[in-house]
Amino acid sequence: MGLEELGEPFDGWGSGRRDFGLAAQDQPLGQQDLALLERQFVRRPDTYAWPGRINYRFERGDQLVVVWNADGFEPDDPRAEFGGQADWWLYAGTAMSLASLARELRGCGGLATRLYAVNGGSAAEQVVSELRAVAE
Repeated sequence: MGLEELGEPFDGWGSGRRDFGLAAQDQPLGQQDLALLERQFVRRPDTYAWPGRINYRFERGDQLVVVWNADGFEPDDPRAEFGGQADWWLYAGTAMSLASLARELRGCGGLATRLYAVNGGSAAEQVVSELRAVAE
């Protein structure tokens, strides 16, 4: 098989822009939350190495969602110390798109109160503030 037959390379994060972003450390990814992601987004290839046991990637338009699910490690696995949690990464090309993404996913796990800004400065911080105000 020639390289031209392999298609576009998978870059691990998807093709969307990452100008605005939020992240959270949360409980392990629940089946209902995974089902929501699968219904609402295009699922990209999973990976099965550090940092999570299963690393999920989803995208839709300029929105990217990455979940490092670190649950279910064998006790002798060095990654077991990180078990029992999922790390979420939400990215979008605009602040408005990020706000829409965060509102859509706020019911997943404890994201409504655990998200924090990682890209986008005060615009991303405002998204976090609005989510927390609604959660209270």
